[in-house]
Amino acid sequence: MNTANALRMIRLIPAPILAAVAGFALLKALGLDGPWPELAGAIAGGYVLGVIARRAKINSR
Repeated sequence: MNTANALRMIRLIPAPILAAVAGFALLKALGLDGPWPELAGAIAGGYVLGVIARRAKINSR
């Protein structure tokens, strides 16, 4: 993997993390209690790993 591809992947990471934080803030504002930080982290982490796996698969061809 070269540096340009690594930088492109790094730029994709903040979007799901920001979405998870915004979702957590919305649920807290609505007064809903639960394991929201863990769920949001799992969703964001899964998204990031999926993006990295797709990029690695494309670049390995």
